[in-house]
Amino acid sequence: MERLIRHWVEGSGSVYNPTRKESLSLVRISRTIDEASEEISDLWQKKVKRVATGATYHSKSISFGSLRKLLEDRNTPFFILFGTGWGLTQEVKDGSDYILAPIEGKGYNHLSVRSAVAIILDRLLGERTM
Repeated sequence: MERLIRHWVEGSGSVYNPTRKESLSLVRISRTIDEASEEISDLWQKKVKRVATGATYHSKSISFGSLRKLLEDRNTPFFILFGTGWGLTQEVKDGSDYILAPIEGKGYNHLSVRSAVAIILDRLLGERTM
Protein backbone atom coordinates (compact mmCIF):
# COMPACT_ATOMS: atom_id res chain seq x y z
CA MET A 1 0.00 0.00 0.00
CA GLU A 2 2.79 2.41 0.91
CA ARG A 3 4.52 1.74 -2.44
CA LEU A 4 1.30 2.35 -4.35
CA ILE A 5 0.61 5.62 -2.55
CA ARG A 6 4.22 6.75 -2.98
CA HIS A 7 3.92 6.21 -6.75
CA TRP A 8 0.87 8.49 -6.99
CA VAL A 9 1.97 11.10 -4.41
CA GLU A 10 5.74 11.35 -5.03
CA GLY A 11 6.56 9.29 -8.11
CA SER A 12 5.73 9.58 -11.80
CA GLY A 13 2.04 9.12 -11.04
CA SER A 14 1.99 12.48 -9.28
CA VAL A 15 2.81 14.23 -12.56
CA TYR A 16 0.58 11.97 -14.64
CA ASN A 17 -2.51 12.56 -12.48
CA PRO A 18 -2.29 15.54 -10.07
CA THR A 19 -5.90 15.04 -8.91
CA ARG A 20 -5.12 11.50 -7.78
CA LYS A 21 -2.00 12.85 -6.05
CA GLU A 22 -4.13 15.31 -4.12
CA SER A 23 -6.63 12.63 -3.08
CA LEU A 24 -4.08 9.98 -2.14
CA SER A 25 -1.99 12.44 -0.14
CA LEU A 26 -4.83 12.33 2.40
CA VAL A 27 -4.55 8.55 2.93
CA ARG A 28 -3.23 7.27 6.25
CA ILE A 29 -2.29 3.62 6.73
CA SER A 30 -3.15 1.81 9.96
CA ARG A 31 -2.46 -1.78 10.91
CA THR A 32 -5.77 -2.37 12.70
CA ILE A 33 -9.25 -0.93 12.88
CA ASP A 34 -8.61 0.01 16.52
CA GLU A 35 -5.43 1.87 15.55
CA ALA A 36 -7.27 3.76 12.81
CA SER A 37 -10.13 4.58 15.22
CA GLU A 38 -7.63 5.96 17.72
CA GLU A 39 -5.96 8.11 15.10
CA ILE A 40 -9.30 9.56 14.00
CA SER A 41 -10.34 10.16 17.63
CA ASP A 42 -7.02 11.86 18.37
CA LEU A 43 -7.38 14.08 15.31
CA TRP A 44 -10.92 15.13 16.27
CA GLN A 45 -10.34 15.07 20.05
CA LYS A 46 -13.57 13.08 20.24
CA LYS A 47 -14.51 9.40 20.17
CA VAL A 48 -15.13 8.16 16.65
CA LYS A 49 -18.42 6.45 15.78
CA ARG A 50 -17.81 3.24 13.84
CA VAL A 51 -20.23 2.24 11.10
CA ALA A 52 -19.95 -1.28 9.68
CA THR A 53 -21.40 -2.21 6.31
CA GLY A 54 -22.45 -5.55 4.95
CA ALA A 55 -24.77 -7.50 2.68
CA THR A 56 -27.04 -8.80 5.48
CA TYR A 57 -29.20 -7.25 8.16
CA HIS A 58 -27.97 -7.16 11.75
CA SER A 59 -29.81 -6.44 15.00
CA LYS A 60 -28.11 -3.00 15.06
CA SER A 61 -28.90 -2.17 11.41
CA ILE A 62 -29.90 1.41 10.65
CA SER A 63 -31.25 2.82 7.42
CA PHE A 64 -29.37 5.04 5.00
CA GLY A 65 -31.73 7.89 5.90
CA SER A 66 -31.03 7.51 9.63
CA LEU A 67 -27.27 7.50 9.12
CA ARG A 68 -27.55 10.43 6.71
CA LYS A 69 -29.22 12.44 9.51
CA LEU A 70 -26.50 11.42 11.99
CA LEU A 71 -23.83 12.57 9.54
CA GLU A 72 -25.31 16.08 9.63
CA ASP A 73 -23.60 16.46 13.02
CA ARG A 74 -20.34 17.89 11.71
CA ASN A 75 -18.79 17.70 15.20
CA THR A 76 -18.78 13.91 15.39
CA PRO A 77 -16.26 11.81 13.46
CA PHE A 78 -17.63 8.75 11.67
CA PHE A 79 -15.50 5.83 10.48
CA ILE A 80 -17.28 3.78 7.82
CA LEU A 81 -15.90 0.25 7.47
CA PHE A 82 -16.19 -1.74 4.25
CA GLY A 83 -15.37 -5.44 4.05
CA THR A 84 -14.04 -7.43 1.13
CA GLY A 85 -14.68 -11.00 0.04
CA TRP A 86 -16.69 -12.49 2.90
CA GLY A 87 -17.32 -9.11 4.52
CA LEU A 88 -16.53 -7.84 7.98
CA THR A 89 -16.21 -10.25 10.89
CA GLN A 90 -18.90 -10.58 13.54
CA GLU A 91 -16.39 -9.15 16.02
CA VAL A 92 -16.02 -5.98 13.94
CA LYS A 93 -19.78 -5.64 13.57
CA ASP A 94 -20.35 -6.17 17.30
CA GLY A 95 -17.69 -3.54 18.06
CA SER A 96 -19.33 -0.96 15.81
CA ASP A 97 -21.70 1.74 16.96
CA TYR A 98 -23.92 1.24 13.93
CA ILE A 99 -24.45 -1.33 11.21
CA LEU A 100 -25.68 0.14 7.95
CA ALA A 101 -28.58 -1.73 6.37
CA PRO A 102 -27.55 -3.60 3.23
CA ILE A 103 -28.04 -2.21 -0.25
CA GLU A 104 -31.32 -3.64 -1.53
CA GLY A 105 -31.15 -5.29 -4.92
CA LYS A 106 -33.52 -7.25 -7.09
CA GLY A 107 -32.85 -10.69 -5.66
CA TYR A 108 -29.05 -10.51 -5.88
CA ASN A 109 -27.00 -8.83 -3.17
CA HIS A 110 -23.40 -9.33 -4.21
CA LEU A 111 -21.56 -6.20 -5.32
CA SER A 112 -17.90 -5.46 -5.71
CA VAL A 113 -16.58 -3.34 -2.86
CA ARG A 114 -15.95 -0.49 -5.30
CA SER A 115 -19.59 -0.55 -6.41
CA ALA A 116 -20.89 -0.81 -2.84
CA VAL A 117 -18.72 2.10 -1.69
CA ALA A 118 -19.92 4.27 -4.57
CA ILE A 119 -23.60 3.51 -3.88
CA ILE A 120 -23.27 3.96 -0.11
CA LEU A 121 -21.36 7.24 -0.34
CA ASP A 122 -23.88 8.58 -2.84
CA ARG A 123 -26.82 7.61 -0.60
CA LEU A 124 -25.17 9.12 2.48
CA LEU A 125 -23.42 12.20 1.07
CA GLY A 126 -24.87 12.80 -2.39
CA GLU A 127 -26.97 15.86 -3.04
CA ARG A 128 -30.70 15.25 -2.92
CA THR A 129 -33.06 17.50 -4.86
CA MET A 130 -36.29 15.81 -3.79
